[in-house]
Amino acid sequence: MKRWRIISSLCLFVIITVFSLRHIYISNVNKFDIAGSSWFDKDLIQLNETYYFGHHLLWEGDFKPTILAIDFLKTDGFFLEDNDPHVSIEPLVDPSQIIGVLPEEAVKEHGDNIQLHSVKNYKMSGDILELVLKGKVKSEGYKDNFQQMRITYKIFGITHEQYLEFNGIVE
Repeated sequence: MKRWRIISSLCLFVIITVFSLRHIYISNVNKFDIAGSSWFDKDLIQLNETYYFGHHLLWEGDFKPTILAIDFLKTDGFFLEDNDPHVSIEPLVDPSQIIGVLPEEAVKEHGDNIQLHSVKNYKMSGDILELVLKGKVKSEGYKDNFQQMRITYKIFGITHEQYLEFNGIVE
């Protein structure tokens, strides 16, 4: 009886240790890096016109994540909301990796070559994520007030968050 308790306690310890080490490994080894960004000169942006801004993100890790959400943190400490009166930004994925900065008309013209997908539940298959931000400036005198982009993703059912520097869509 005593031997059984020792063996089961040892097995439980080994299982807990393995899962803890797996969680630490996944959390610390896997990450996104920004390899390239695009933005538009604020003097060239037309009010209430939609533009698409490509951002090249590199994934460093052994396991491919599933993107759950991408949010934008402003300098006031709050996240950009869908009903913001000054700017709207919708994160999308472009598997073709051809968008730099394009107005909406150009994206519609090349619609056959550009396949944009929602970032929600997007399963990465490679090491490059071409993030496209569908942005619109809605008010005169708008000035970017962003500081970070939050990427929420899953690997093996464990949810992770990573913050990357993000300066907005206009310069």
